[in-house]
Amino acid sequence: INARLAVQNGHTVQEHIGRTPHELRVPIADDIEKMFRYVVKTGQPIENMELTGPDRDLPNGVRHWLNSYHPACDSGGKMIGVVASALDITSLKEAETEKNALVDQLHQSQKTEALCRLTGGVAHDFNNMLGVILGTLEFVAERNTDASLTPLIQRIRGAAERAGDLVQRLSAFARQQPLNPRAVNVAELIQNLVRLLSRSIEAQIDIRCITPEELWLAEVDPSQLEAAILNLAINARDAMPQGGKLTIEASNVPMAEDDVAFQPDLAVGDYVMIVLSDTGTGMSKDTIAKAFEPFFTTKDVGRGSGLGLSMVQGFIKQSRGHIQVYSELGVGTVMKLYVPRAHSAQTEEREVVVEKPVGHAEVVLVVEDDDMVRETAVELLQILGYQTLVARSGVEALPILESQQHIDVLFTDIVMPGGIDGAVLAKKAIQMRPGLPVVFASGYTDNALGHQGQLPANTIFVQKPYRGGGLAKKIRTALDGALQPPPNS
Repeated sequence: INARLAVQNGHTVQEHIGRTPHELRVPIADDIEKMFRYVVKTGQPIENMELTGPDRDLPNGVRHWLNSYHPACDSGGKMIGVVASALDITSLKEAETEKNALVDQLHQSQKTEALCRLTGGVAHDFNNMLGVILGTLEFVAERNTDASLTPLIQRIRGAAERAGDLVQRLSAFARQQPLNPRAVNVAELIQNLVRLLSRSIEAQIDIRCITPEELWLAEVDPSQLEAAILNLAINARDAMPQGGKLTIEASNVPMAEDDVAFQPDLAVGDYVMIVLSDTGTGMSKDTIAKAFEPFFTTKDVGRGSGLGLSMVQGFIKQSRGHIQVYSELGVGTVMKLYVPRAHSAQTEEREVVVEKPVGHAEVVLVVEDDDMVRETAVELLQILGYQTLVARSGVEALPILESQQHIDVLFTDIVMPGGIDGAVLAKKAIQMRPGLPVVFASGYTDNALGHQGQLPANTIFVQKPYRGGGLAKKIRTALDGALQPPPNS
């Protein structure tokens, strides 16, 4: 018996001699004695048998050993004893567990990324088709003289708009929705939401708001953050059918290297943390593992699409933040949202009011590679009173911009084939025609909207699928100079 084993078992070397593992109260006494008996009975060694046992001094309470047992024989080959050795491999096992967890996390991240790309592509194509449907409906509605067709047109329009909402959710999951981040007072935003929730959520649910006076501003899209918090609050309400308490709070959280070591989507820096805690039914471990998967839902058929949490996660990640969930069955759920701290002053969003968003024969250069979307946009603009020039790509638009043809505004899709996308085309257009207003349209494809899908400052953007009214306001805003065109750099 060596000193290391004696210390491990909590006895001196002398106390070990002449006593069995059970008498010494060794945690794995049964396993040790079985191995001794096997070697004595068979004369065969046991190599590298892995055993585990409890240890109160370790964080997880478990110690691992690699055991070997060999027969000891005299010069005549007679067995006179057994030599046993135990190698403590606890640290190696913990490192292996940590490695496996990181590998699993990487595989899950790769699967999610692949699904995001697929979802973003579907959303882009579907958005283009919805744009044609809604634009054509508007064209038909303008010319319809049969009152009996009006309800049919409205029904089709309603279905298309619902489909557009679904596409927007898919785009949020795919982290390809257009964002307009700015410095936001999160405390004020939460307080306004709590007042709204207090009027709309059941009376038996007690809603509380906790925000410190010195809460940092957050760099985030305020409308999307509101939607995310509302989504989580509705989930909390549904988890408390008999009533309960919902607490929404915020705090300042600086993140150091140790804090982000195992969170690949977080960087070192300052964050505003928003926490929603409920006293509802809670979630099992299996449910938590699937909670952010698209179309997964525990709600009854017809009560949820399963895109709520995946949409929130997509928005938070696109905003360079992080989301965590903690839950226990019968106790409740805690959702934590981390959004980056803003280092600029809070800005107020200007709303441009246009009384008559119609054209006065101004010339719009329409650049769109999808034939049906382009034709629909041209028809809408002509109905609104604009003249149009048409190009099917950025390459095709350049000669028009270089010509002497008068152009009042450039209206371009962002992602186009041929090596010149909308952003590059806009830069070249402004270089050739300083001060030319630019209006962007997008179906939310990957990398379409600049760094992490965020719109550059002062960009005028119309979301696909667009309708005549929305398109008219954006074009009119650009022409009237309410916003400056995108910078040259």
